[in-house]
Amino acid sequence: MPVVIAAGAVDTGRAVVSWNNLATAANVTASTAAVGYPAVNVVDPATWSSWLATAVPAWVRMDAGSAVQVDSVGIAGHNAGSEGAVLAVQHSPDGTTWTTAATVTPTNDEDLLILFPLVSARYWRVYVTGAVCNIAVVIFSKKLAFPHSPIDSYTPLNHARTYTKEFNDSIKGALLGNRVMATGAETDVDLGFVDRWFVDGPLVGFESHYNQGNTFFYAGWPAGKPLDMGYCRAMGDDEIIAVEYVEADKLANLSFSVRAYVG
Repeated sequence: MPVVIAAGAVDTGRAVVSWNNLATAANVTASTAAVGYPAVNVVDPATWSSWLATAVPAWVRMDAGSAVQVDSVGIAGHNAGSEGAVLAVQHSPDGTTWTTAATVTPTNDEDLLILFPLVSARYWRVYVTGAVCNIAVVIFSKKLAFPHSPIDSYTPLNHARTYTKEFNDSIKGALLGNRVMATGAETDVDLGFVDRWFVDGPLVGFESHYNQGNTFFYAGWPAGKPLDMGYCRAMGDDEIIAVEYVEADKLANLSFSVRAYVG
């Protein structure tokens, strides 16, 4: 964790993003919801609002209207580890008969990116057992896999966390204690040379999403560095995905920067 890979998941040796959320305010419901914690909160990209059931088992569900392809679910802003909850990603053709794509028992409250084999189904849900827990963000998506992982001189997100520290010293310099506040994680993702067909094809949707400042889940190397994952957005207000054609326009240099939420 935080990357959870179910048997049969593909492209886990490459950098991936889960960004094109098929869940919307119009198609999300829940089995129960506490006052002030409605199901619709999970499709709000903000991490300060959340869905909270009143009892378990419970679920938050998406009805896509027709079958959609999904192979990744991102969950941010949860306290499932602290509360002792178990989370399962399930799908159904009719909203009645459910199949489990992946199950995770979080050991902490770090964000999760759950990868599994591609499935086409109309109904998707996160099914909660064990204990009620807050869930702020859920993204049901078909992931985008980049041609490879970031190249050398790359800092994984779990090693790129930044902290605001407030130290307290006495007049004589005695160490009286300090206060530490996590403020996120930032890193530069340089993919180096990629084929031009990728930046002019599969990348286009995510490029627009990123450049407009929208959020997404990013993992640099799911199978090799499962801690290198975060719920992200562009690092700065004017940050865009950088694409530069090279080698007679046959290849392209591709890079972008991310800022991750740290719960």
